[in-house]
Amino acid sequence: MLFTFAGLIGIAVSLTGNEASERFGRARIVALAMLGGALLSAVTGFTAGAAPLLALACILAWNAAIYLDSSALTAGTVQAAEPALRGATMGLHSMAGYAGGFVGPLLCGFVLDLAGGEGAMAWGLAFGHVALITLTGFAVLRRLGRQG
Repeated sequence: MLFTFAGLIGIAVSLTGNEASERFGRARIVALAMLGGALLSAVTGFTAGAAPLLALACILAWNAAIYLDSSALTAGTVQAAEPALRGATMGLHSMAGYAGGFVGPLLCGFVLDLAGGEGAMAWGLAFGHVALITLTGFAVLRRLGRQG
């Protein structure tokens, strides 16, 4: 039930994020989503063992943050693509996203195992690695945005 609820929230947040990016600017909304997602990721893992409602609230907020820029990034990819290469560009965009969705949990589990596998510190480090990857992605997008 929790996963279904999180998924439904994600859909609504993704659509809202794209609408907000049309109104307030794509770069601003994507930056908000990525920086918010990194912050929430860094915090969420450390709620392991805390009050269940606090952990749940952090997980749902983090989930929302990672969905916030999804539609905005996809729309930006379509807009930036050469018209003759839009299909290939979207294929690469999707492949990169799904590759991250596959590799991310594996790396999270690897870090969790290295950190002892249980407790707030281990989970904090496992989620913390996600924050570092998110911040790296943010830096890459900022750099690419200045070149274009």
